[in-house]
Amino acid sequence: EKSLRLIFSRLKKGGTFYLSTDSVILKEELLEFVKERGMEIEKRSGSPFPIKTKYERKWQSSNKEIHYFIIKKRDEYSFGVEKGGVIVTMPHVMMEASGSFLKDFIDKFKPFEKKEKGCHFKSERAFLANTEDEILIPILINEEFINQRIFVSLRRKGEGYILKLYERDKIIVTRCVLKALYSIKDFILRDFEVKIMGGNL
Repeated sequence: EKSLRLIFSRLKKGGTFYLSTDSVILKEELLEFVKERGMEIEKRSGSPFPIKTKYERKWQSSNKEIHYFIIKKRDEYSFGVEKGGVIVTMPHVMMEASGSFLKDFIDKFKPFEKKEKGCHFKSERAFLANTEDEILIPILINEEFINQRIFVSLRRKGEGYILKLYERDKIIVTRCVLKALYSIKDFILRDFEVKIMGGNL
């Protein structure tokens, strides 16, 4: 159910989602999940797309029964996520650093990538935003059931700096997103003279 909640939380009103599975258990969970929330669901006899996924091809070659569905979100109801699936408080860290910290960060930044089971993220650059007081770091996040392109913000705040997610309303803060943030924080602690002043990261 956690995976379904993640997927549906990304849908806008009127948005549709296609799903195929060979699992009878997942099929029943999906029907129950959609029924409880008053969503529209259409059972299909086959894929609506000309190209099959690698899983569909695998199931087909094994002569397994495949269940096809198209689901439509009728309103802006928020589905939430199981406890532990998404972080409610937005992660951030406050730090004290030199006045040239942002410039030095861009000079020292190198592309990074990390792969582990269920989590793959990478970033290729960091750049100044519309102001010289903020750096944005685009990161591609690839997880088993969701892909996201997020931006991490590093900006001056008063006498210090804050590292946090940018455009918070468009991001699902999964464990993989947190790992990407920790990677940037570790890079800062390793390569710069900073003092952590607070935060929850």
